[in-house]
Amino acid sequence: MKKRGAGDGASTTMRAEKPSRRQFRET
Repeated sequence: MKKRGAGDGASTTMRAEKPSRRQFRET
């Protein structure tokens, strides 16, 4: 999950959930 949020998750989460991208960075 960390790897995905770092690259793919960052872009996918950004358009899916704005607050999610913030949590991903902190996690």
